[in-house]
Amino acid sequence: MQKTFWCCILLCMTITISTAQLEPSLFSFNYTMAPEGDEEVEFYRTNINTNIPIKLKKGMLLNSVSFDYFQLNHNGVNFSTTAFNEIYGINYRLMYMRPLTKSWSVRVSGGASIVSNLQSSVQSDDFLFNAGLSFQKVGGNPEKPYQLTIGVGYLPVFGEPRILPIINYTKKFNEKYTLSLGFPRMFLAYHMSEKSTFTLSSWFNGFYANLSEDVIIPGTRRAQKSLFISAGLGLEYSYWMDNNWAISVKGGYSLVNEYELLDSDNNTLYDFEAAAKPYFSTGIKFNLKRKKRNDTQQK
Repeated sequence: MQKTFWCCILLCMTITISTAQLEPSLFSFNYTMAPEGDEEVEFYRTNINTNIPIKLKKGMLLNSVSFDYFQLNHNGVNFSTTAFNEIYGINYRLMYMRPLTKSWSVRVSGGASIVSNLQSSVQSDDFLFNAGLSFQKVGGNPEKPYQLTIGVGYLPVFGEPRILPIINYTKKFNEKYTLSLGFPRMFLAYHMSEKSTFTLSSWFNGFYANLSEDVIIPGTRRAQKSLFISAGLGLEYSYWMDNNWAISVKGGYSLVNEYELLDSDNNTLYDFEAAAKPYFSTGIKFNLKRKKRNDTQQK
């Protein structure tokens, strides 16, 4: 029970919706790994994400496309895991943002994902759908801005998609510190210089995937779904190499790890031993907005 409670808290803080991002990157690449251990499963994740904004007469469209590749190594399991050692996620989301007043705006989003081991052709069960509606208020001054986001989302987090709240408050206290609290993200950033930033944040890796073909578990049980959740806290260092490109390294500890095979009704058929462990990730991102902001400051 305690493990599930912490899982809910961490997941709610780290759901990927981007509503708390003041400046989403146009392109990012991240690789996450956990050191090998004695437990039954080890995971590695590669993520590529792009955001393509389109300015409209009233508002803006944001097209988000991402690709996830999970590699899982299974140790000491008494049945074949070859069919689900690799999980793929292909995701698309469209968000419409429009100002309502000088300080308030509305964001409406919808999207679809293919999450599967792709051992056969794409099936209807490989698709997951998501949607969101949120309102955002921006205030403060250029030196100390804040951003409040409230709303609701339909998201596949603990298995099948379900309705979850979205609430986030992000505040820049001065040129050194920025704090973000709530859902979907929580972090504390220390801007050591214009190029270097340390960020303490919650994080989440996971998937709810369809298995193209039934996985046979001893006892003649057949699994159709795979659910993996890994969540924890980490410290990240980001360095801007120039006005557009940044690299980052991150280390931390996964407080919650859960990995299960499910039947068609989402009943647990097999629960892997996935222990808490340290992890490491590295990444690179590209953002034109940083250059535009610096140019504005120089004028």
